Amino acid sequence: APHKPLCLLCPVQRDCWAFKHSAQDELPVTAPRPEVVRQFEYAVLALHRGRALLQQRGDDGRMAKLWQFPSVIFGRPLRKWSELWEHSFGSLEKTEKLFELDYSVTHHQIHLQFFRARGFRHRKAVGVQWIDLAIAKGLPFTAAHRKLADQFITLKS
Repeated sequence: APHKPLCLLCPVQRDCWAFKHSAQDELPVTAPRPEVVRQFEYAVLALHRGRALLQQRGDDGRMAKLWQFPSVIFGRPLRKWSELWEHSFGSLEKTEKLFELDYSVTHHQIHLQFFRARGFRHRKAVGVQWIDLAIAKGLPFTAAHRKLADQFITLKS
């Protein structure tokens, strides 16, 4: 084990640089862990005529090209998240909270709240499109949004 090496029992002891230099307790050198980044994500399930409004992530960055429900992410919880969501995706008449989920991606800890839109007017946005429910179920989603899709996208939606 890296923290308590058993050098006397090790079959490569004769060729071991750390053992020869009495450095076995100092190795391996580990990099400091990155600081945890807390984020708050608000995603919306919008359905219309057998289709779901979905967003494909961009070509670069974390989880590139994967699908998700249209969402906004902030560094702190916001009561007026829907105003910022509407600015990107369209107007919401009413929302109903469906689900909350905590998940992590690398050093990001994310608290996700998932809402269903009741009355929605779509605004064109890059990477956002209406997808037939039968097709939507098979798309490559981010892990957290896959859980949401499996639970909330049904062919009866």
